[in-house]
Order: sequence, then structure tokens, then C-alpha cells
Amino acid sequence: MTPEAVPHLIRSDKTLARLIKQVGACRLVPERKRTPFQALVRSVTYQQLNGTAAETILGRVLALYPRRKFPTPEDLLATPDEHLRGAGLSRNKTAAFKDIAAKTLEGVVPTSRAIAKL
Repeated sequence: MTPEAVPHLIRSDKTLARLIKQVGACRLVPERKRTPFQALVRSVTYQQLNGTAAETILGRVLALYPRRKFPTPEDLLATPDEHLRGAGLSRNKTAAFKDIAAKTLEGVVPTSRAIAKL
């Protein structure tokens, strides 16, 4: 929560003002911003897995691209399925990654800017 948010919420909403006074301000720190592509890839990785397993698999996938913090759609499409499977992705998740990458390049997956305008 940003520093400006708490005073704004207190002024804007009596119920929130009372709750903030009782329990304090939200201490959650927002994660770094992700593109919709990155968020979708992460979400697919975590589907039906516990957090530790998903984080391990995602770490292995990211390690396939040592020069990047996160692969681009082009990177994923160029990566042989066997490499993604070797990192721990199922066949279905590998196919989903490739589909998300293709749809991102086709413009079906909106950009962060387009989402912000919504």
C-alpha cells in the first residue's frame, strides 16, 4: 500500500477509517509489476501445484534464459518442448506456455497499457 493510500482511505470511507484505526494499515508490499504475459505464465505454472513445487519449476524454466529475468514470448516459442518439460512442466503446461506466447504476439493478450485503460 502506498503512503498516500492510508490517509486517502481514512478520509474517504468511515468504515475503513475505523478498521485502519483498529488493526493498522495494510502491511502488504506490492510485488514488482509484471506484464500480462508474465502473470499468465506464472499463473499456469502454479496451477494445481503447491507453492514450493511451482516456485522450483518456475525457477528451472527461468534458468533456461540466463540473460533475462523472464523469457519473452519469442523465447518461449523458440524453446523446444523437451527443454520446458525437462524443467518440470507437464505437456499441458508446456502447450499453455506456447499458446500464451503466441497469443501475446498476436495481440490477443493485452499489454499492460491496454489493461490500464480498461
